Amino acid sequence: MQEDQDKASWMNSIPPKSLFIGGIVGGILVICTLGFFILLGMTLRGGSAGTENWGAKADDGKAAVAVAPTPDAGAAPTVGKPTSIGSDDHVLGDSSAKVTLFEYSDYQCPYCQRFEPVAMQLLDAYKGKIRLVYRSFPLSSIHPQAQRSAEAAECIASLKGNTAYWKYGTLLFQNQDSLGDTLYGNLATQVGADKAALLACLNSGKFTAKVKAMEAEGEKIGVQGTPATFVVAADGSVELMGGALPFEQAKAYVDRALAK
Repeated sequence: MQEDQDKASWMNSIPPKSLFIGGIVGGILVICTLGFFILLGMTLRGGSAGTENWGAKADDGKAAVAVAPTPDAGAAPTVGKPTSIGSDDHVLGDSSAKVTLFEYSDYQCPYCQRFEPVAMQLLDAYKGKIRLVYRSFPLSSIHPQAQRSAEAAECIASLKGNTAYWKYGTLLFQNQDSLGDTLYGNLATQVGADKAALLACLNSGKFTAKVKAMEAEGEKIGVQGTPATFVVAADGSVELMGGALPFEQAKAYVDRALAK
């Protein structure tokens, strides 16, 4: 009984203001401790919310988890430089543009589908200052129609030209859940091409080697997933924009390149 009375007397001797401040400090410490353990748990599970923005290439033929890379603090990923634009490349934008975006992409990749309107928005916002080069990088181990859809787009380019190629690519993204020969033929008519001619070209394998060559080049310069966009400035410097970034984040890459 005496011990309880002593404790009560001790508590009553502390000013109310001190008790209030002590309560706040204690609450903050509890919240910080809980936050630490929550973050630790997320780290140990190998990820965090909002990082899933690109399709990853699987080395073993099995489905790969689609996550964005997490670079080491203060370290930039080592990337190569895409080959110069050739006569068989597909380009949108002014030929004299100061900055060139080389996008390695996959028509069956949902992240590439998400990034397509962002790329078009960049071209519109930086008209005359940037140009976009589309190169196929089919993730065939996880996207069974990636290679064939890329070849279908190449066939359209050979039949109807560059403008039809870009329109056809947009249609492929818009109909991503239905990719297959029936769709490829039907979409051909929407860009002014003959369905039978498209399917004949596709079945001939005319562009199989070209698509595989684009994939091989992408691997050589550091593409590990799609979309992977290499931003090449006028001075030749290169920065890799990995994943389906929203416009404001993608814009920062362009701004840096234009400033060089």
